[in-house]
Amino acid sequence: MSKNFLTNWRTLASVMAIIAICVVACGSNTSDNNQTEKTVSEVVAEDDVQAKETNSVIYGKIENSPNELVILRELTVKNLIFLDSIRTDEKGNYELKAAVDQETLVLINIGNIQSPGVPMVMKPDGKIKLTIDNSSVFPSISVKGDNANEYMKKLYDLYIVHGKKSQEFNERVSDFDPRTASDSLKKALNAEYISLQKAMSDDIMSFVVNTTGSEATFFAATYILPEPTMELQDAALEAMKKGIPDSRYTKELEERLNAIKPLDIGGMAPEIKLMSPEGNEIALSSLRGQYVLIDFWASWCGPCRRENPNVVKVYNKYHSKGFEILGVSLDKDGNKWKGAIKQDGLTWMHVSDLKGWQSVAAATYNIHSIPATILLDKSGRIIAKDLRGQALEAKLQEIFN
Repeated sequence: MSKNFLTNWRTLASVMAIIAICVVACGSNTSDNNQTEKTVSEVVAEDDVQAKETNSVIYGKIENSPNELVILRELTVKNLIFLDSIRTDEKGNYELKAAVDQETLVLINIGNIQSPGVPMVMKPDGKIKLTIDNSSVFPSISVKGDNANEYMKKLYDLYIVHGKKSQEFNERVSDFDPRTASDSLKKALNAEYISLQKAMSDDIMSFVVNTTGSEATFFAATYILPEPTMELQDAALEAMKKGIPDSRYTKELEERLNAIKPLDIGGMAPEIKLMSPEGNEIALSSLRGQYVLIDFWASWCGPCRRENPNVVKVYNKYHSKGFEILGVSLDKDGNKWKGAIKQDGLTWMHVSDLKGWQSVAAATYNIHSIPATILLDKSGRIIAKDLRGQALEAKLQEIFN
């Protein structure tokens, strides 16, 4: 999934803390260089043939913006496709047209293609009234049309709230110099940055879960966050299957998620069903809802045993916050396996088929050396691999703090 072309929209709500993030300028590989400009009067004067070719309209007013360029482009995960442009009349009125044969995500830019655009949904024979107050860096909008665009306005307004908070933070850290700042100030700013990002991520998830699935749901799960989580995308797909099951955007999101290879970052972790030391079958899928570390190890593995104190440390620290471990042993001797668990104080869940390197789980996960770890998110998707020691603790700190 390409993320570069819409960095201007994301950047508006991104925190520009020097210690944490760099803002990327927008780029687009579209055909905007070939765009034409028309006044409202010229659009009205076009012949009937052109009118028949354009079956969807977005019209309205841009407050206090006479003779302002307005650009309409189709939004895809690969690029932005130019559809129409016009200059507002002396009162700020405009009308944009496009021929669409299905629901289509579009982006409306004011002034130039670099400005953060207003996302809308165009439908065959649809007519949307969009009024924009462009008096600040965070344009406010009002929409009259259909449910899909009402949802898009709700999402846009949410985005603006976080954009303003980010702007305020940016202004406060504009003079920040990491070379002279104290460690306590760096930590405080970084903590605030993380808090802002988490708040936005949580609100986007809440929108996806609590709003009827629509094209706005696809936009929320695809374009707003720099790295949308699999949890967010899974929730979006579930909502879209209920709200717009036949939409091309539902199919596109489903195909994207299904195409991710199972063992790659972002892939759904294959099932593991093996016996515990007590003789009970434990399924990896039964641990959904928690962050899970699959820990491949063995009692005879020196590096594994030396790493165990680090694993015990992070387990004790984060277990109560929603962190679980499934230890998968490549032992053959059950007594040695159980003895190592007790001796090293490994109080989490353990499974094994006692087949050593012929372990079914090891084969499934393509494990050729141990220790080996795989970290899963709450939905069971792989988010990191081979984390040990400080790297594991840092990742868990990022997740839970």
